[in-house]
Amino acid sequence: MVAQTIDFQPNKARVLLKIAKHYALNQQQEKAAEMISQALKITQSVDSKFAQVSLMIEIAEYYTVNKQQENASNMLAQALETIEAIETE
Repeated sequence: MVAQTIDFQPNKARVLLKIAKHYALNQQQEKAAEMISQALKITQSVDSKFAQVSLMIEIAEYYTVNKQQENASNMLAQALETIEAIETE
């Protein structure tokens, strides 16, 4: 898979997110969920908190478009917590 050859973690997460979007558009929800899961794992391992928040927002948008409101809300809450942690550092 192309995403496995990408070294920069935020870009890898974004590629996985794009792949998930295409799977979702093609009604392949299980494969889409697998790509989102991988993107989330990568997002959590990214060193930059700002990059993490950006990715979390992109993932929340994916959830919103795919009518997964609870997941979207949870992701946005996590992004907000991360931002608040940056402000207190």
